[in-house]
Amino acid sequence: MIQVEERKSTAYDPYKALGLAIIEAAATVYKDALVKHDDVAIAENEKFFRSEWAQSLSDIDTVVLMARIRRMVKEAA
Repeated sequence: MIQVEERKSTAYDPYKALGLAIIEAAATVYKDALVKHDDVAIAENEKFFRSEWAQSLSDIDTVVLMARIRRMVKEAA
């Protein structure tokens, strides 16, 4: 599982937590798709990571996250 952390505020925000959970789930699915060379799932996840909706879920740069996951999978191969 890929963990996505964001530490800017000590107050619990359930909407922010939900957004991070969505990003974390997508990151895990994307990693698995890269490992399995599932081109359809890779394309769907890359479309999600580049979407305005994904960008709005948290302060995380999802395009950078996507690149880091790609690099992590490449280094593990």
